[in-house]
Amino acid sequence: MSPDIEDLVRELRDSRERLDSAIGRLPGNVNVVRLEGAGSIWNGIAIGIALGATIACAVWVGTSLTESSVAARQAEAYHKAVYTLAPRFAEEIDRELDRQREETP
Repeated sequence: MSPDIEDLVRELRDSRERLDSAIGRLPGNVNVVRLEGAGSIWNGIAIGIALGATIACAVWVGTSLTESSVAARQAEAYHKAVYTLAPRFAEEIDRELDRQREETP
């Protein structure tokens, strides 16, 4: 064989031996560690989505409760204003409101 080919073969053997020794030094569960790392990323994403959805629902519930609370306060204030300021017209107003409720389906 020519010296160039012998050098090439020797370099290939040396690199193979270095690769074999490097592989031998690696822990046996390399793939498991990589999968666990990817799993924790997905778990973090899932937790983030769940927290975001929880916050969005809490805001929505708070907003809807506030709107209904405001409507209830307005109804109470209207009722008190009508019966306090115009007690003699209260019965007529009640009859008119009842009639309007019956007309609306």
